[in-house]
Amino acid sequence: MGWLLLLNDRTDYYHWQTVARQAERFATTATMLGSMAHELRNPIGAAKGLLQLMGRKRDPEQTRNFTNLVLRELDRVTSLLNEFLLLGKPANIEIEPLDPVVFLQELLPLFQGEVVGTTAEVILDTKPVSPIAGDSGQLTQVMLNLVRNALQAVNYLGVVTITVKERDGFVGIDVSDTGPGLTPEAFNNLFRPFYTTKEGGTGLGLPIVQAIIHNHGGKITASNKSDGGAVFSINLPLAPKESNFFVDILLAVRDKFFTYPAEQALRSFGLKVITFENLKQAMQDARYYCPTLLVTDSPNDESTVQDLLSIQTCWPNTKILLLSSSIMQPNIAQLAATEEHSALLQPHNPLEYPVDLNRFISMTRRLLAYSS
Repeated sequence: MGWLLLLNDRTDYYHWQTVARQAERFATTATMLGSMAHELRNPIGAAKGLLQLMGRKRDPEQTRNFTNLVLRELDRVTSLLNEFLLLGKPANIEIEPLDPVVFLQELLPLFQGEVVGTTAEVILDTKPVSPIAGDSGQLTQVMLNLVRNALQAVNYLGVVTITVKERDGFVGIDVSDTGPGLTPEAFNNLFRPFYTTKEGGTGLGLPIVQAIIHNHGGKITASNKSDGGAVFSINLPLAPKESNFFVDILLAVRDKFFTYPAEQALRSFGLKVITFENLKQAMQDARYYCPTLLVTDSPNDESTVQDLLSIQTCWPNTKILLLSSSIMQPNIAQLAATEEHSALLQPHNPLEYPVDLNRFISMTRRLLAYSS
C-alpha cells in the first residue's frame, strides 16, 4: 500500500494567462486612446491653424471672427474629454424611488421641444408599473440621448414611440422609431466608443447610455422591428419592497469644504454615503432613506433640540454624530444625558471645527461597527 502522486507544474500556464489578459487590456486601451487622439486632433489642428492666421491678420473684425472659431473648437475638445471621462469614472448614483410613468411624463415637454418646427412626433405609450430605484438625473440623460438618436434616424420626419411595461421582474422602457433600422455594421459597433454614423458625432452617446444603465443594474439592447425601424430596449430592476433605502452614512453638513473630502474618504472604505446640503433638505427626503449614522452640524439656535428629536422620531435607530463650531450647548448636553435619549448622540460630545479628517473617519467607522 502507498501513495501515487501526479504533479503537473502549471506555473507557465497561469503566467501566460495573466500576460494574455494584460495584452487584451492594453489592446483595448490602445484602441480607445487611438480613437480619442484622432477625435482630438481635428479640433486642436483647426484651432492651431486659426491662431496662426490670427497672427498674420491685421483686420480686427476678421481676428474677432477667428477668436470665436478657436473658442468653438476648444469647447469641442472640452466636451469630448468630459464625455470620455464619464465612461471611465465610477458613476455617483443618487438612488431614489422613481415612478417610470410619472418620470417620463415630466420629460415629455423636453422630447416635444426636440421636434418643434419639424413634422416628427414623439408618442408616450404607458401603463401603470412598479417603481424603480434610479438616479433621475442620469436616467434623464439616457432618455434624451435615445430620443434624439431616434429623431435623427427618422430625419425628423417620422414617429418616435416610448413604451413602458413590466416584464420578467423588470420595468421595460422601449424607444422605437419608424426609420430605416440598423445596419449589420451598426449592430456590431453600437456600444463601441467613438463609433458613429453621424456627421459631427462623437460616438460616445450610446456607450455612456450603456454605462449608466449597467450602473443601475439594468440592461440595454437594440433590434430592428419587423415592420421597419429600430428599437432600443431598456430593462431596469424594480425598487425594493421596503419603503426606505438603507445607507451607511447620511452627510447633512453645510460646509462643502468638509463634505466633499469626507464623502470621498468614506466611499473609499466601501461605505454607502448619501449627501445633502443641510439637515432641512435631508429631512424632506427622510422617507426615502434609512441611515445607520447621520453626520450633521449643530446650529447655535433654540431649534437644535427639536431638530434632533424630530430626527429620532423619523429614524429611531439612527445614531447622530454632531459637528460643532463651539462647545456643546447646555440644552443639547442635557438632552443627551437623559435616559430616554442617551443613545441619540454618538458620542455625547461633538467633533469641533476644524474637524480632523482622520479622526472623523476613525470615529464613523467605529460607530458603524458598534451599530452593526
